[in-house]
Amino acid sequence: MTHWLTKCVKCDSESLREIRTTDRQTVAGVDFAVEVDVLECAKCGEVYVDDQALEKVELAIGAELGKLGRLTGEAFKFMRKSIGLRGIDLAELLDVTGETVSRWERDVVPIDHAAFAVLGTLVSEKRQGRTQMRDLLEATRAAKVPSKPVKVVVSAA
Repeated sequence: MTHWLTKCVKCDSESLREIRTTDRQTVAGVDFAVEVDVLECAKCGEVYVDDQALEKVELAIGAELGKLGRLTGEAFKFMRKSIGLRGIDLAELLDVTGETVSRWERDVVPIDHAAFAVLGTLVSEKRQGRTQMRDLLEATRAAKVPSKPVKVVVSAA
């Protein structure tokens, strides 16, 4: 199997092997144990995690925070970052000000439950490779009237 890394940066050994390890993190007061595939140097024990694996870990944690309903600023910010959105971009999608998102993330004001649910859906969908909620939010921001009839097909089933 070809790896994204061919030699150990620490000891220059080419004895890298794929292993599954458990990454432990605490976010918003919740302890997570996430199993992740990494490369380990058989000679010196150095461990390497690629960027895609890290993104998957963050998405997995973000999705779980959403499912748990952790209405804290720390959870909200972690979830936003896990999908790569800047605060101002999330604010535009939610039709609130950037200051509102900042206040939520700093626990200055309570997080709007609907906004939290939308963010949770965005995280969950990104983890599944879908964009339905984001597409819908962006469409409502554009709000165009089509120039020609919209074709809709309804099956008899």
